[in-house]
Amino acid sequence: MNNFTINQETIEEMHLKLNNFGYSVEKEKSLIDLRNNFKNYFNKDKINNFQKEDYYAGLGKKEGCMAYELEWGTLQLGSIKGGSKYKYGYEDDFEKIKNILTHLLSLKDNYDEFYDKNGEITDKIKKNCDESKNIKGLKTGRTVLAKLLSLYYQEVFLPIFNHQEHFLYNLFDNFIPENVGLEQFLVNNCLLLNAKKIFLDNLTDEQKLNFNNLKFTDFLYTCFPKEIKEKVNKKIEIINDDEQEINNFEALEVQHYQSLIHRNFSILFKNELKYFDEESQNPKNGHYDTEEVGEMDFLCLDKNSNFIVIELKRKATDDTIGQILRYMGWVSENLCKKSQTVRGIIIAEKRIQN
Repeated sequence: MNNFTINQETIEEMHLKLNNFGYSVEKEKSLIDLRNNFKNYFNKDKINNFQKEDYYAGLGKKEGCMAYELEWGTLQLGSIKGGSKYKYGYEDDFEKIKNILTHLLSLKDNYDEFYDKNGEITDKIKKNCDESKNIKGLKTGRTVLAKLLSLYYQEVFLPIFNHQEHFLYNLFDNFIPENVGLEQFLVNNCLLLNAKKIFLDNLTDEQKLNFNNLKFTDFLYTCFPKEIKEKVNKKIEIINDDEQEINNFEALEVQHYQSLIHRNFSILFKNELKYFDEESQNPKNGHYDTEEVGEMDFLCLDKNSNFIVIELKRKATDDTIGQILRYMGWVSENLCKKSQTVRGIIIAEKRIQN
């Protein structure tokens, strides 16, 4: 485990905020009941007898489908951002995924099952990390397997997935993520547990009472709230050619083009292209969130089922080429099957030399 340094000033500020922190015991009870219901339904026997429709969404089963319950049924226990169904892994790898689930969910709710005394991941869990790296969809994501761990092992895992780094950057002076996927989730979770221990060390016995992982998670979001992005279509006035206002206006134009292309997608591309994940991309004007290297403007498949990454720019530069190559590399690594290729298209009004 890397020896990242906790920011003591941040811990002190958290202690001050504790006096105004309100926590609902009734809410906690409802969350615990929700988690127990999930665990009791998706028990070991159930998972051992899993069929694809029990795990994947969109195969004709909603009630009792693990994907649905993870995305929406247990949303109050942490969001995994909806989005692409492919983060559950491809159906071709279902038996491999099932084996990982069977092992991960047959452990004890005990810190020593997952970490040694130095905070390193135990060999039994490292094996699952390595196995998940060989499954497209699961290899870089920190959502499906991560949320399952938080549901089954409430004493060990905080229900924080996509926002782990947000809190760690605030809590540690020199935090740098060095892994991907399940392994990074486990490393980050251990760091958050260490921060929790340091935070609790200076509290009174009464304050420490019932300060479990659910309560600490709620407290972290209170101390370090995620910024809510302003809607892109907010009206912006241009005054005296102010550079910032012009940049904002240009951003609006790009969003306008995004919407325009989305609405006329089949006409513009003559039905030669379709969205890779229509269920998640259609509500977002074609955007596809990789959750790792950024959000693509359009991720498509051609008639031969090969991938096409489309990047939309008002002014394209050499950096745009680097950006789309990064997206293409991610698609090749995480989504492409052996027979598939990936190409890139840049749509821009003009190109500017760097």
